[in-house]
Amino acid sequence: MHRGEPLRVALTLLDSDAKRLHVFFTLHDAEGNTLATSEQMLMGIDVASGRPAGFPEAVAAAIALLPRAGDDWPSAAGRRIAIRRG
Repeated sequence: MHRGEPLRVALTLLDSDAKRLHVFFTLHDAEGNTLATSEQMLMGIDVASGRPAGFPEAVAAAIALLPRAGDDWPSAAGRRIAIRRG
């Protein structure tokens, strides 16, 4: 990429629970070519206690609108990070 070049970032929600998001970001140039990817685990934090906490209702509502991977898991997603289930 070059300074001033238009870029687009796409987010895919791989998984989520009440306080965590497993997300995959893809950076594209103006022609739609993939320039970079990033897989991340994000966690809600209560700023007063500094401890993990569930997302506020407004944030949870916004999360519900994010595009989900479903059966379309990105091939570049490493699957080394995941939300552990009970």
